[in-house]
Amino acid sequence: MAPGISIRSFIGCLNYNQGNKVYRVQYENQNFQMGADSMVGCKLDLRDQEQIADLEQAMSPIMQQFGEIETCIECSALRNIQVHEVFYYSQKAVVHPTAPLFDQELQTLKPRGTRALKRIFILCDYDRDGALNDAELNDFQVRCFNAPLQPSEIDNVKNVVKEQVPEGVNYHGLTLAGFLFLNALFVERGKVETAWTVLLQFLELNNNLIDYSGFSGLASALLKSKTINAMYLNGNYGGVLGAAALAKGLEGNRSLRELYVNGNSVGDEGVRALVSGLVLHKGSEYEF
Repeated sequence: MAPGISIRSFIGCLNYNQGNKVYRVQYENQNFQMGADSMVGCKLDLRDQEQIADLEQAMSPIMQQFGEIETCIECSALRNIQVHEVFYYSQKAVVHPTAPLFDQELQTLKPRGTRALKRIFILCDYDRDGALNDAELNDFQVRCFNAPLQPSEIDNVKNVVKEQVPEGVNYHGLTLAGFLFLNALFVERGKVETAWTVLLQFLELNNNLIDYSGFSGLASALLKSKTINAMYLNGNYGGVLGAAALAKGLEGNRSLRELYVNGNSVGDEGVRALVSGLVLHKGSEYEF
């Protein structure tokens, strides 16, 4: 996970068979202070025409006041109306939430999201010249999305950035300002999953008191993941058993390029276990 970014979601549901309780939506604002992402009007089959206006009147000011509410949708399980859509938007709110990354009111990235993306930019700026040249930008694209960019596509990206943020592109390539603008643009256009895909390629869990059981869970994630490129586990409590568990995950993973486990007291036995996993996992960078 990107450093300092927590994910939580709240889905509010409103039953149309609860009489005048539709009006209570206006007064139960504390729910939205928890970080509400979606409001669902369920039992749509029981709604009368009068309640249509009531719902619109109740939700409009709330959605204006709480920009984190991304979706307002109605459904009926009885008549199978928009049930799948409710689960889709609910899952999206949990897996790819907007609130941790983007301030809807200010229309800017939040500080924690900015810091996480800045770190990723620095990691991808191999020559440390403060910009991603065409080769670095293409490598970033392949690393995150497993799809290369054509030269014309890279030019288009830089042109879009330059039009909106002149300092986002310089002689060397895409600058940090341009990189941040692009990720903010994805979120603004409703493609928040793109920004999260970038963040989830660089899993940083330094100094999180992770022990053997946590390392075992991460090993399972490595076996299933085809996208994690970097894992930072410095300063945890993996120990020998954690290293051995992680080695099993390395054997079946092909996407990880960087693994950092400094300060985990893995010892000689743990190093041997990790090396055995690395034999089947080549072409990556590791620090013990």
